[in-house]
Amino acid sequence: MKRKITAILIISLILGTLSACGTTQSGICAVSTCGEGEYKKGLCEDHYLSLYDEKTDNDKNAANATPTEAPEPAATNTPTAEPTEAPSNTPTGAPTIAPVSTPTSEPTIAPLPTEEPEPTATETPSPTPSKKPTKKPTKAPTKAPTKAPTKAPTKTPTPTVALPLNYNLTYTVDYGRDGVIITGRGFDDENCKKFQIPSEINGYKVIEIAEGAFRGEYLIEELQIPESITIIGKDAFTECIGLRKITLPSGMKTIEDGLFFGCTALESISIPSGVEKISSGAFKGCKAMKSLKIPGNVTYIGPNAFDGMTSLEKLEIPKSVESISGNILFNCPKLTEIKITKGSYVEKYLKDNGYGSLIKY
Repeated sequence: MKRKITAILIISLILGTLSACGTTQSGICAVSTCGEGEYKKGLCEDHYLSLYDEKTDNDKNAANATPTEAPEPAATNTPTAEPTEAPSNTPTGAPTIAPVSTPTSEPTIAPLPTEEPEPTATETPSPTPSKKPTKKPTKAPTKAPTKAPTKAPTKTPTPTVALPLNYNLTYTVDYGRDGVIITGRGFDDENCKKFQIPSEINGYKVIEIAEGAFRGEYLIEELQIPESITIIGKDAFTECIGLRKITLPSGMKTIEDGLFFGCTALESISIPSGVEKISSGAFKGCKAMKSLKIPGNVTYIGPNAFDGMTSLEKLEIPKSVESISGNILFNCPKLTEIKITKGSYVEKYLKDNGYGSLIKY
């Protein structure tokens, strides 16, 4: 009888435990709260051993216990409470914590560095190069061209400085023309180097300088002739070896024979534009003169007009010249250029007389 009771208790304990687990020998522990991976006869190792221990304890207690106390319903209450609590805690806790922490922290920190590179692309390099090149190139070209042309023309003034008038001159009055003809200078040696012939003497207009009036006057260095004079006789300044500068009146029509013959110190002269004739030997022996320009109204040049001008380098003859007598360029060793008009009479004259290599158009 005792063996039957013991067997019944063992079977009831096994059945109670299996009912608490929910599965028998399907590979999963009968107890749902176990979680072990290896199973023995439908129970995990821990539950199997615990049942074995309970069995031995019940065997000991069964010997002393009464038959009425054996079927205790307490074993049925324990397994019912365990399955309700276990499945609710394990599946819910694990999935909720893991996904929330990892995705939320990483995306929030990542976009922060994208805002920092925007201020690094500063606009400092763009304004600096645009300002410097625009200011420098505008100032330099505007000032340079304006100053240069204004100063150049001011350096060519006409020598209009009036020399002191010299009334110590010899003269005659031509009552037929109602004017004065200058025949020479007086005996005032101190005031005869640089002077101006007056345009009027004793109420008479000075209209002419006589032939040979100042011939050989070596003291005269500079002379100004008034506009009232229209005629200067031949040889009027012959061998004035001290004469360096002379101003001729614009009303002259002819440079007479030998007018400046032997004026060895005469450096330059401006022939008036109204002159039409340059007579024989007019500038013969003017050794100091380096250049000479014949005005555009001259039509005739006499023989030996420029003979012996040993320093003459450049000569300009206009196309208006239609007649040249004799050799006008004898003994001009430094002459390198004769400027003429192509196809003119002067071109033919120069080529026929051996000066073709000096022609410049």
